[in-house]
Amino acid sequence: MEKRKHSSKRSAKQLMGLDIYLNALSKEEYEKIKHTITPTNKVSSPLLSWEYFTQGYWQTVRKIKTSKDSEALKSLSLTHNWQDAPTTLLTSDYESLVITDMNSVIEWVNADFFEMTGYSTKYAIGKTPRFLQGENTSPTTRKRIRKHIKSNKPFKESIINYRKNGEEYTCELTVYPLRTNKGETSHFLALERETI
Repeated sequence: MEKRKHSSKRSAKQLMGLDIYLNALSKEEYEKIKHTITPTNKVSSPLLSWEYFTQGYWQTVRKIKTSKDSEALKSLSLTHNWQDAPTTLLTSDYESLVITDMNSVIEWVNADFFEMTGYSTKYAIGKTPRFLQGENTSPTTRKRIRKHIKSNKPFKESIINYRKNGEEYTCELTVYPLRTNKGETSHFLALERETI
């Protein structure tokens, strides 16, 4: 019996990882074997909760994503002579970024635009965001968005969009005008995220 426990413990460690194996044990089972566990690296104790790991993982992914987007916005800012690089706007929660010109023609999207919509960067550039709209997109919402854009002021709006596969989703837009060094609006930055 003891031999079977030991071999199943070893295979469980190999297949699932020690942290997951230990988490699956009852308190009594853990108490029996805890003295045999010794860290093999700099970690002082095994990870007993996947939740803590994934939370840290996604925070790291978010920082990397925001850093890449910030670098791209700094570069675009220099190209278009914007007053300020709009990197401070990235503190908001967003999934994708879209930059349009004054005619609402898309000039740039970040890598996560594909994740959100299913459309590639190459496909989106040169089009207006209307290609994301469809049957249930409200004409009233579209008019409000056009009115906000003409006002050259930041705004927030939600609109029904469609992914490349035809799936409908509600997209929350937070839009900021981007002004040149002369104070004129030349582009708009939309921070987009899916809402329920």
